[in-house]
Amino acid sequence: MKRVVIAIILALAVVFIILGVAIPRLGGHGKHPRLDAARDEIHVIRSKLEEYRNTHGAFPSEEAGLNFLPPDLFVKGVAEQYRPKGVTDPWGTPFRYRLIAGRPETRSAGPDGHFDTPDDITD
Repeated sequence: MKRVVIAIILALAVVFIILGVAIPRLGGHGKHPRLDAARDEIHVIRSKLEEYRNTHGAFPSEEAGLNFLPPDLFVKGVAEQYRPKGVTDPWGTPFRYRLIAGRPETRSAGPDGHFDTPDDITD
């Protein structure tokens, strides 16, 4: 009886380990990985903007924009060959930076590549 219980527990452990490895690989980063990546990148930019403000006492001007960020901030792995260097969204369009009432707004043009359309992604 003990051996049967131990065998069942071990079998369940193996199944859960396999599922734990397989599910993330099958699912990717969600249904829309580029949208998820754009949101994540905007959060990184937002964090970098806060660091800039803490160091310099203010956010960068609109004219200076995001030029303080390293140009290869989001160029990673295999995607590098498909994505231009610079602070661009996952579709290759530069992020738009504006100051609105003294607060920064970072915006991706989204899949269509055009700003101020319904598919824009912002912080």
